[in-house]
Amino acid sequence: SRGQADGQADPDAGTRLAAKMVGRWPNGAPLTRAPEQPTDDLAEANDFGYADGDAAGLGCPLGAHIRRANPRDALDPQAGPEQSVRSVNRHRLLRRGRAYGDPSDPGERGIHFICLNANIARQFEFVQHTWLNNPKFAGLYDDTDPLVATHQGDDGRTFTVQARPLRQRVTGLPAFVTVRGGAYFLMPGIRALRFLAGLPTAPDEDPSRRTP
Repeated sequence: SRGQADGQADPDAGTRLAAKMVGRWPNGAPLTRAPEQPTDDLAEANDFGYADGDAAGLGCPLGAHIRRANPRDALDPQAGPEQSVRSVNRHRLLRRGRAYGDPSDPGERGIHFICLNANIARQFEFVQHTWLNNPKFAGLYDDTDPLVATHQGDDGRTFTVQARPLRQRVTGLPAFVTVRGGAYFLMPGIRALRFLAGLPTAPDEDPSRRTP
């Protein structure tokens, strides 16, 4: 089925759709463990997978943001959960977001997004290109990440909610995120590296083998 859920007929429809797109309820509870409604005891839950209980995406949709950003044990159903976890771990990011702006002023509201990784191409750029912006992720055909993917075309984007007996297709999604700027930074910084390189060595230590 096709349609646009705007929450006008059902006051909770907008919240449910937002949760489906993100993969978590507003309180943080993951849909794959709390598919019907949020529960406080799961608000900080992060120890879960998809392969055993939600392989078809009936709880957390296949194209939801958290499922794309970290497919966990369901990246490759043919290879199995353990191989999926090994593959995903090669692309993992340490991510942190810090909100800024007045909540009452959406025009000046945003997030400082920071991620740490050892290999930009294999981690950050891979996740962006292959998982978030890929319209054919997880067997989907023309869906990109509903939250952060690049906005393309005048008709907006689509988002598929797996369901039985019929899936729901939400169309005309606007761009929810606008990038104001970004940069790559080396950590530790040059001054820190110079400091570490200048530390004295132990009398019996070979300086050529010391790692900063």
